[in-house]
Formats: sequence, C-alpha cells, structure tokens
Amino acid sequence: MTFRVDSTFKVMNNCLTKKIELLFISKFLTPNKREQWAKVFTQHEHPFLNENIQNIVFDICSNPAKYFYRFEEDSEQQHIKNFICCCKKILNQSLYWIFPSHPHYPSQLKINHKHQSFFAIGNTSVLTKKIFTVIGSRKTSSTSQKIASLLGFYINETNHTIASGGAIGIDIASQLHTFKNSVQKNILVALPSGVCNIVPKCHERIIRNISLSGGCIISTPHPFASAPRYSYILRNQFLAHISEAVYVVQANNKSGALSTAEYAIDHGIDVTVWNGELNDIRSKGSRKLIADGVQHFSNAKDFPFIV
Repeated sequence: MTFRVDSTFKVMNNCLTKKIELLFISKFLTPNKREQWAKVFTQHEHPFLNENIQNIVFDICSNPAKYFYRFEEDSEQQHIKNFICCCKKILNQSLYWIFPSHPHYPSQLKINHKHQSFFAIGNTSVLTKKIFTVIGSRKTSSTSQKIASLLGFYINETNHTIASGGAIGIDIASQLHTFKNSVQKNILVALPSGVCNIVPKCHERIIRNISLSGGCIISTPHPFASAPRYSYILRNQFLAHISEAVYVVQANNKSGALSTAEYAIDHGIDVTVWNGELNDIRSKGSRKLIADGVQHFSNAKDFPFIV
C-alpha cells in the first residue's frame, strides 16, 4: 500500500507508545512482517500518552482513508514505516477527544440535543463555564474591533468563556486583548479545520499560544483535517450550539457572521447585535438583524446587563 500523507501531519511532534505503534503494525502488516517490526519497536522507549490520544490513533488506524488522500498497492513495508514516523509526531500538547460523557463536555450541547463528540487541545475546563461567542465580518472598522475587544474582555472578567472562530477581523479582535492582558484566559477558539491544522495560517501562532496559556482550541473534524468551504458553515453552527448567547459586532450582508446569527435565532439561541456604525456598508447584516427585532447594545460595558 502507498500512503500519500496529508501535509498536515507535519505539525505533529510527539511519540507514540509501543502499544500504539504495534497497533499500527498489526493493522497494516502481514504476520511475519508484524513480528519483525515488533522486535524493532520493543527496543525503543517512548513516553506514555493519555487514553484520549490512544483513541485518536486507533481511529486513524481503523479509518486510514479519512486521514490520507489515497491508497495504492506498492512497497508496503517502506510506506508503513513512513506512516508510523508521521504518526509519531502527534502534537506535543494535551490532545483530547471530548465525548458527551466527558466531565468537561459543554452543557449547552446537551441542552440543544447535539450530543456531538469533538477534539480539543489545551485547557478543557473553559468548556464548563458559560460560553459567549463574539462574531463579525473579516473587513471591519477600528471602532468595531475595539468594541469586540472590550466585549471579550468583559466576558472573561466575569468568569465566562469568550469564544470565536479565530478568523481575521472581529473574531480574533474579541480575544486578543484578553489573551495579552488577562491573567485568567477563558478563551475558546473553534476551528473549521482539525485542531492540529490551524487556519487561518496568519493566526496559527496566536491560536497555538492561546491553547498553551490556559485557553482551548476545539474542532469537530479529525485533528489533521483541512478546511473545505462547507466546514466553515459546520463550525459556525457548532459555535452557536455551545453558546449561551451570540454577540454580533458589525456583520456584513451575506457574511458568515450573519448566517451564524440567523442559524442561532432559528434554534432558540440568544443573539445580540452591536448597534454602532449602522450606516457603514460593512454593517448591512447588523442592520438587517436589528430590523428583524433582534436585541442590540451600544456599549461593551453593557455586557453584564445583556447576558
């Protein structure tokens, strides 16, 4: 078999246990080759990884087509060696597979009857707090970014979790101030891609540091998935379902922020819109929501009163 490895494996950088390595071998090698490889791996020591990672690796084993572009019959032993070497690079962070039975599973997902598993990296305890999502367009004004920044700061200061999609514009603006200036970082970033393949790439460093500083990254695709267009819609819907409320700061017409807000409204999730700069062409979506009767606010300091 020829495994054409997805490039996202490059970001993985930890070792597998002998048990997991042998699991790979037993899946893809004949009994004779399996015994040969087992002897090689038993001569090396590797750090023990938690059960969550073992489950993830088992899923890679059981469903390799999900993680690789294609399979072909060719040079089995060499490609299995490459496969295992890639899998040894699993991200050197706390990687979790969150099921509904997990103690940190978001309560809103159960309330909204979305018993969906997902992957997480970082401090999963932020999932147990009330989650408030701040969204908006990518092309925004400096004033709207300041509002988003202050709103995220107040959400964090009231010991709630500030969530976003980590996108350019309002999303990342709502979390940067909290990340840089708050001791307690209740920050949650939901990705359209896998947690080991952060997008957008221009925010990879920031989002990675959020997960290392007390925040958390989550995603529903497998850890190494890319981000096709439809995955952004699924991510936005997932964000809505884990949220106590969704705050929209300067959404344009036909934007992802507007569709997320409309989806949240349709599913009974509270939505609040910033009513500033409504004459700005970038606020067409916000104007539409307010015209449809969605509640609105003018100052980020109003947060305690609009929860």
